[in-house]
Amino acid sequence: MTEIFRGERDLVCRYRDGIIKASRDAFAGPPYFESQEEIARFSGRLTVHAGRPGFRISAALDPGQTRVLGFVYGYAVTPDS
Repeated sequence: MTEIFRGERDLVCRYRDGIIKASRDAFAGPPYFESQEEIARFSGRLTVHAGRPGFRISAALDPGQTRVLGFVYGYAVTPDS
């Protein structure tokens, strides 16, 4: 059974490669066709976003907790953003 894990920066650190792979798998093909450069930029943004106040992430993992099947994350923004 798929398991959903919720966490903060530590979850990103633990499953970083899988999160990036899941993003690449989702956006490399149609209709997005993201390049390797765009995937690399996502990797950098993920690091920045994970350090922001209020950052939270949820990730769906396979039963063995070895593969990220999907994820969603967000963080708090200030009114002057």
